[in-house]
Amino acid sequence: MKKTKFLLWCVLLLSGFAQAQCNLETFKFGTSISAVIQAIQPNEEKPFVDNNKYNKIVLEIPINKLCNTEKHLQKATVDFVFIFNKLVQFNIRSSSKKPQLIHWAEAIYGKKPNKIKGFYTRQVTEDFIWENDNAVIVYFIEPDGSLISESISIQSKHFEKDFEKYYQIEEAKLSS
Repeated sequence: MKKTKFLLWCVLLLSGFAQAQCNLETFKFGTSISAVIQAIQPNEEKPFVDNNKYNKIVLEIPINKLCNTEKHLQKATVDFVFIFNKLVQFNIRSSSKKPQLIHWAEAIYGKKPNKIKGFYTRQVTEDFIWENDNAVIVYFIEPDGSLISESISIQSKHFEKDFEKYYQIEEAKLSS
């Protein structure tokens, strides 16, 4: 009986840790900017955003507003990137003494295959790209004095036509 209670306690504890992970995909790719703002700040006055005026909008939020249980992400910021009023990408940035974003990203989006062990101890700039069924993940790390800077971009695979259309519009602006 004691073994059963202990095993049940372990399962509950581990499932609690798994649920504590900060998963930005609770904000579904394709969601509108107004829906994301409503989810983040349900009781605050919403800023006016003219979605028809801009093809791309970036909404920067301190990640602790979204994931206050993730202590190692407390100083990170996340950019929600919208193209044509659809959430298509997350960009997360952080500075710390040890890599933290890579561990978080691998827990949510899967392990990066063939990652060099001890990559962050070499004091050089590194980048990794991997993907899962829904997203392409790009990780970048570089030394920054006594700290390291990390950034991750998580881009939806399901809005390639929107990205192409956006870049065509931007290129046309540059050439005119």
